[in-house]
Amino acid sequence: MQHNDAFTRFHEIGTAYIKRDVAFLQQALTDDFAFTSAVGRIVNKQERIQAITTGERQLEAIHYTELALRQYSETIILTARFTASFTMTNSKTRVVDEGRTTCVFVYQEEQWLLAAQHNSHLPASNSNP
Repeated sequence: MQHNDAFTRFHEIGTAYIKRDVAFLQQALTDDFAFTSAVGRIVNKQERIQAITTGERQLEAIHYTELALRQYSETIILTARFTASFTMTNSKTRVVDEGRTTCVFVYQEEQWLLAAQHNSHLPASNSNP
């Protein structure tokens, strides 16, 4: 139950989002997984996987910085800054999104599973705080 395994799982999930790997996401997220979007919408595991695999945008790349991890027994809180590149499926327009993510991992079934995730957008670099 090493915390490095949670870092590994975090990166594996990001890769699965890019590859639209439904099978991996099904086993890497808890059954009661909850995702809170930057606009406050909460979706469950199946809705999140559906949005990743058939949604209006295709994730092409994601880069993480400022990763921090805190472990509390069989729970890990991971925070990071991200830059994600998407292509809008209808218009083929490329979009770059910068934000922060908070992920809650729980140790179940001899592995780290993602139980909750919340993303928020960062303001444009030329905007005032």
